[in-house]
Amino acid sequence: MPSKTELPTVPALLKVAVHALGGKERSNQLTMASAVAHSIDTGEHLAVQAGTGTGKSLAYLVPSIRHAVESGKTVVVSTATIALQRQLVDRDLPRLSDALAEALGQAVEGSWDWFGVAVLTGWAVLCGSMAVRTFRFV
Repeated sequence: MPSKTELPTVPALLKVAVHALGGKERSNQLTMASAVAHSIDTGEHLAVQAGTGTGKSLAYLVPSIRHAVESGKTVVVSTATIALQRQLVDRDLPRLSDALAEALGQAVEGSWDWFGVAVLTGWAVLCGSMAVRTFRFV
């Protein structure tokens, strides 16, 4: 696993991702991505509210992917709606993994599964089903 100093920073990875996906850099997106990275690093809880068009998905996915590569651990992203699950699984994650593979020096493989609440015994409250796409960096 690469060390923290060997990997590009979250702001650098976000810039690569935004440009690769044809987007525009947004200061609020960078602020959120930095806060998510800090939360991951420290274990502190984080709640973020941001409007449409802020770039929330990239702001939490980029630091999460960086953490997964750095630590070799799985990152779980839970969403409230199936529409957002589908957006992440079908559009955002595949495009983002392609965009970041070179910057991270790793190729990406992916798979996904649907599972319901019964699989997640011990979790307090979950509604509906969740799409899980596992991206493995090789």
